Amino acid sequence: KTAYEIKECDWSSDVCSSDLLLLFSLFSFQGFSQTPWEEIILVNIDTNYYWSSSELNKPDDFIMGKYDAINLFDRNKATAWVEGEKDAGIGQFVMIGIGVAVPVKIFFNNGFQKSKDLYFKNNRLKSAKIALYVGINLPGHETQLGPQYQAIKYGIELPILFVDSMKNQSFDLPWDPKKIINFRKKVLDRFKKEYPDKVRVTGDWFSVQYILKITITGVYKGSKWDDTCISDIWVKTPKISSKTGLLPKETITDI
Repeated sequence: KTAYEIKECDWSSDVCSSDLLLLFSLFSFQGFSQTPWEEIILVNIDTNYYWSSSELNKPDDFIMGKYDAINLFDRNKATAWVEGEKDAGIGQFVMIGIGVAVPVKIFFNNGFQKSKDLYFKNNRLKSAKIALYVGINLPGHETQLGPQYQAIKYGIELPILFVDSMKNQSFDLPWDPKKIINFRKKVLDRFKKEYPDKVRVTGDWFSVQYILKITITGVYKGSKWDDTCISDIWVKTPKISSKTGLLPKETITDI
């Protein structure tokens, strides 16, 4: 397992450039060939691919409610994804499709930041864990909610800890981009081997993207409501040259 501890940030900057203390210990995980496929459905709205395990006061499976996870991508602190369980939402999660660029840093506007009053009346993230998947979508594999992916999780989930602050917080993701790209190739090779009929029908064409899963593992309790909120999430990815495989310039990529 790996663990992180967030240091104090320079809150005078627009983006918190917090360093993370990475503590390594022994870990083990299943061999790649034994790692099971998972089926993941992602809602696709305005090029945002996402799925949430629950939503507060959700009106219908096919209708976006006031607290839908689409709010995570608008960079508007007055909106938020709010989980919909009766308790604090430990174990609830959001999944986000981020394309084919490997994420190197993730940013959060924690809690419901429409106002300071709402921030402290609702739960905020105290801790979470992040998993990375490689997802494959075949042509025609669509549901009424969105595209369906066959996905395999990269071996290590990353625990992260938050400070109780309305300033944005960032966490370095210690995945080696080249190793993740090699993992993606292994997933594709395994898919072709295990599902030859599907590959033959589609003419070896399918869509691939990385999917992040952020799971709530601990909260700062709200003074009035037991609902856990997140206002925004976005990631930073490096641009990798297709010719050299180098990382010449990093860019901020909104999910």
